[in-house]
Amino acid sequence: MIHGELVVLPSDGRILEALDRYEEFDPLDPKKSLFVRKKAKVRLANGSSREGWIYVYNRQPGKAKVVRGGDYLRSKVA
Repeated sequence: MIHGELVVLPSDGRILEALDRYEEFDPLDPKKSLFVRKKAKVRLANGSSREGWIYVYNRQPGKAKVVRGGDYLRSKVA
């Protein structure tokens, strides 16, 4: 499980393209991208679910620590 925030994007695609650039995702060359954008089923706090985009790290994690409970922000506070 990963904790995050779900936002609705405009339908024109410019925001998604900007996010791809920020995450260093190239849809024409995903193997060389730092992150890969994928569709995933997202469960909301009220128990309902939707489909949404997520970015998945596209490298070996090396010696990076596992984020226990999937909540990065909370793990930085602890």
